[in-house]
Amino acid sequence: MPLDVNRLRDSQLSISASGDEFRAAVLLWCASWNQVPAASLPDDEKSLAAYAGYARDVKGWRKVRDGAMRGFVMCADGRWYHPVVAEKAIEAWSERQEYREGKENEKARKDREREWRKQAFEALRSINVVPEWNVKTSVLRAMISEHGLTSHIDAHVTCHAPVTVTGHAPVTAKTGTGTGTGKEEDQEKPGPNKSDPPSGGKKSKGSVTIDTWLATLDGADAIPPTDTVFAYAESAGIPPEFLELSWRVFLRKARASGKRQKDWRQTYRNYVEGNYLKLWWFDPDGECRLTTVGEQEKRAMAA
Repeated sequence: MPLDVNRLRDSQLSISASGDEFRAAVLLWCASWNQVPAASLPDDEKSLAAYAGYARDVKGWRKVRDGAMRGFVMCADGRWYHPVVAEKAIEAWSERQEYREGKENEKARKDREREWRKQAFEALRSINVVPEWNVKTSVLRAMISEHGLTSHIDAHVTCHAPVTVTGHAPVTAKTGTGTGTGKEEDQEKPGPNKSDPPSGGKKSKGSVTIDTWLATLDGADAIPPTDTVFAYAESAGIPPEFLELSWRVFLRKARASGKRQKDWRQTYRNYVEGNYLKLWWFDPDGECRLTTVGEQEKRAMAA
């Protein structure tokens, strides 16, 4: 709890209260700061005595009660509130919100930069230019400008019935009846895939880009209807349209990154099972819903 030293020094409490009253008052402020709602105290003498440092000595508490409770006001919810502590609590909450917004904006900026770098590397590789994986973004931008490249990547996807996927089609699945209750913010974040080398680094033997792998299928389904990802989605309660969206996003990101994998089907399964793309979450009723990221991707695909 922040302490306004000048305000406290010039307050009526500081001028009029006894030493015991002053001590008890400050302890009550501290107690109210951590209460829910903030800046409040319960209307219970035993609790007030304990918060004021008198433990079970209710008689001793009553001797200093009037001075210690100076400024507290009884409100409609049956709790005591201190206006000054409430003022400080509101200020602290506003500062906390500003801090969170700043962190979120910084994270969004870094995410945009990472996505741009992936697209830039892919564009440069398409003309056989392979910069160092840790090249500075400013240098990368200069290279893109020099070669007159665009980093926009389209995922060409068409629907394929009933529950099959080709390299150019979205994945579909059966309707599920899951009972998950996880919240969106509790979903696990994916860590780096240790099998994926940075651009320009040493590549795993036998690993290929997703487009190279799709070309080897010769029109066959990228994710066949017998793939275990469909059974997993059904058991988890992930709707087929969400699974379809996940394939679209996965395909686009895989192409943009230029990463190589030995088993792209297993990589996709991992992304679905770990919700690495952060496209969905489960509400308290067990209903699978799109996250903000998922809704954003859905709208982008429909545009």
